[in-house]
Amino acid sequence: MDGRTAPGARGNVLLTVVIIHIATVIASSRLHKENPARAMVTGYKQGMRKDAIPDASKALGMIILLAVIGFWFGYYSQAADAPRHPHDEQHDDHD
Repeated sequence: MDGRTAPGARGNVLLTVVIIHIATVIASSRLHKENPARAMVTGYKQGMRKDAIPDASKALGMIILLAVIGFWFGYYSQAADAPRHPHDEQHDDHD
């Protein structure tokens, strides 16, 4: 496999993993009669009180959220500055 096909292969593997993940979430939600997407958005899930998390830390959740957003921002701003193709770089070494 040469360098040009590796990114495409990695993209296909990632897409396959995402599709499998979505399919298993759908299957699990139907099997358990739950809506995990609603629970992720609202932060609440139906269940027994004894199974609940005793003390949810909203501050820790906000710290993690800000860290993820900061990582994404840094990653994508760095990727935007990178040349798309080696031939796109301008070289001023021609006399």
